[in-house]
Amino acid sequence: RRQGHTMTDDLSHTASWLREPASSRPPASALAQPVGMLQGVSGQAEQALGAIGIHRVLDLAASVVFGTAHQLLEASDGRGPLGASGVVPADLVDTTAGVSSLRDVLLQPPAVLRGLDDPAGRDLALALSAATVRDLAVWPPYIAARRLLNIAYGGDDVSVDPEAPDELVPRMGRLPVDRVEYDVLTLDGPLTPHTPGAFPDDDFSK
Repeated sequence: RRQGHTMTDDLSHTASWLREPASSRPPASALAQPVGMLQGVSGQAEQALGAIGIHRVLDLAASVVFGTAHQLLEASDGRGPLGASGVVPADLVDTTAGVSSLRDVLLQPPAVLRGLDDPAGRDLALALSAATVRDLAVWPPYIAARRLLNIAYGGDDVSVDPEAPDELVPRMGRLPVDRVEYDVLTLDGPLTPHTPGAFPDDDFSK
């Protein structure tokens, strides 16, 4: 007969992204917490984020400013329609800054993004130690917030190995499972050389 053994993980890895007391909350509840509950968000960073309308973890996860930076980063790697075109969109980036390619945009200060004016861009860069657009795109608290949002509402965890088995991808309402299967052989009695078929590869007639 076939039996299965399962070992489950209750998404406790998300706790490492949050400060107490938010670390014990499930992802959907954590999204409603102040953005300062994310590990890596200092008081100065929380103030700078609040100045551009980011007050909760959810606000950061869905931020247009950070989302634009992330979109530009993916496009610079050739991903998505924007990456295929290679064009710097004027509605996302202040093209008067003299940038000519997507890779150039990533090296510019955050204020080059249309969603930020110069003072807010400078304050954000200083508070987050994010000197460039690329730094915004890969800022660890933003990545954690995006992952919480995806996990909470049934999407794929954005940092999960795309080749991982589906049952190991954490999603809200479904625990990731590591399943191990093994065979069990049940014996009715001891095997002897006289048991028919017990030792098919051996000849005991000699």
